[in-house]
Parts: sequence; structure tokens; C-alpha cells
Amino acid sequence: MPHLLKRHATRVCSASLLALVCLQAHAEGPEDRATYGFDLGIGGMVRPAYEGSDDEKLRAVPLVRGFYNTQIGRFSLGENGLTWSIPLYSFEVGASLGFDRGRKESASPDLAGLGDISRSTTGGLFGIYRRGPLDLRISGKSTLTSNNRSSATMDLGAGYHFKLSDRWILTPGVSATWANAHYMQRYFGVTDEQSYNSGLPEFHAESGWKNAGVGLNVMYRLSKNWGVMADVRENLLLSDAADSPITRKKNQASGMLGISYHWQDQ
Repeated sequence: MPHLLKRHATRVCSASLLALVCLQAHAEGPEDRATYGFDLGIGGMVRPAYEGSDDEKLRAVPLVRGFYNTQIGRFSLGENGLTWSIPLYSFEVGASLGFDRGRKESASPDLAGLGDISRSTTGGLFGIYRRGPLDLRISGKSTLTSNNRSSATMDLGAGYHFKLSDRWILTPGVSATWANAHYMQRYFGVTDEQSYNSGLPEFHAESGWKNAGVGLNVMYRLSKNWGVMADVRENLLLSDAADSPITRKKNQASGMLGISYHWQDQ
């Protein structure tokens, strides 16, 4: 059961990250007054075979999001996995529990000899500042391990919600991610053993800014409950992530198109 839950949550998080970001960071509306609600749908996603790959893959992804408001805060399933948060005037702060989905050597021939990166549970904190249609976000997460070799990242982001009509919502945004040395070495470094097995030169990755990017999320409401969404993103790998021999392409583009059903109590 833990394995199935872990695999399911991983797929949910990756889908929510692209498809539901504009719904995750929204201005105050009916959802804030509802007790609970959910979104269910399906979409198609195009993204690199792995971070740094020059090969793109198309896959079907489930779109799942839910929330439950209580007197002690909001519990949600979405972009950050399972989260709990509380509002503080124009701010929202909270904690998250999610998964790092790792990387399979079989994802690309370019990873031959590097081995698999195992999945791991992550825990983190986040904060959001909202002023009208503007959202500013900061979050940090780390793998939950029993040693001092945790992979940690910090994300900064900003989005602006343009409500063109009752049906159309456009949300352009910018983001950047910093990663510690263990994370960078895990995903972009090449050990002496990996170098021997893969033929790639040995590479020691240091901590630093991993990537920066821009994106656009578009939401069109077909009806009260049904909606179509599209999301396109362009990330540029930076520092040692860009210089790694594993990286074949610094510009990482992804796109997603999906349809979902929304329901909430009134």
C-alpha cells in the first residue's frame, strides 16, 4: 500500500505542477468560502525525458486536486503534494509533504551507465503573498532521510492573474530554483564509477541556482463545472546544471493540455 500511494502521489504532483498552478495560487474567491472541493481530469503532457535531455516525450497524466477548509487551516492535494496552510492577512503560510520522483536510467539512452535515482519522501515549508491579481511565492523542501545527505531545493515564483472574462483566465509567471550540493550532484554529477560505466567525464556539481524560467497558464471554463486548461513553460538550466556532461540541452520546454471537472460545496 505505501508503494502504491507513493507512486500515485508522484504522478499527481507532476501533473498538478503544470496544469493547476493558476488554481493553486488564486485570488480570494468562492473556493475560500467553501468547505471542500475537488478537480478531476486528464491531460496530455510533453516534457523532456529527463532534466537536461534534448529528447521530449508525450504522456497522459491524471489531473487531481482537492481541498478541505477547517478551523485549523486548509488541507490540500496539489502542486506541493499534501499541504496544510493558514491565511495571515495577505499572506498564506504552510507545510507540505510530497515525493521526489527520482530518475530511471531507462528514461533515455543518454543515461546509460548512470544508474537509477530512487524516489524519496520530501517535506517542506512555503509562503505566498497575494496583492490583488499578483502572487509572490517562496517554498523550500528537503528529502526526509536519517542522515545528513538530504537533497534540498528552494523555489521562488511570481504570477499575475488576468481575468479576461467569466470564462477566460490567463496567468503568466516567472520562477527560479536553487539546489544544494547533494541535489545537484545527485541529478547532474558524475562519480568515478558512473564515469567508468557510462563513458562520461567525471563531474562534481556544486550548490547553486539550478534553473530559471517563464510560463503561461490558460484556463477556459466550458461551464460551471467543466474547464479546459493549457500550460507552456520554458526553463533555462544554470550553473553546474547547465555545465554537466549529462545535460544535452540547456533550454527545457514543456507543455500540457487537459480537461477537468470541478466540484465544491456551496
